[in-house]
Amino acid sequence: MSHRIDSTAEHTERSLVSMVASGDEAAAAELLRLYGESVLRFVYRRVGEQMEDAEEVTLDTFGSAVKMASAYDSSASV
Repeated sequence: MSHRIDSTAEHTERSLVSMVASGDEAAAAELLRLYGESVLRFVYRRVGEQMEDAEEVTLDTFGSAVKMASAYDSSASV
C-alpha cells in the first residue's frame, strides 16, 4: 500500500486549517492573506465585475470556511 506524502504547502495548509478550527485568529488571517486575492479575482469575474459584491462574497466565503474548519476532513486536500 502506498501512502502519499504531503508537500510542504499541503502540510502548511492543513496545519493552518487545524489552527483555525481551534480558534486561532492569526491562522484565519493567514489563510485570508494567502488565498484572499485569488478567491476575490475568481468571484469578481462571476459577479459581473462588481468589486463591492466580490469583496462581500469573498469575506462571506472565508467566514464560512472559518466556521466550518472543525468539520474539515484532513484526508482531503485543502
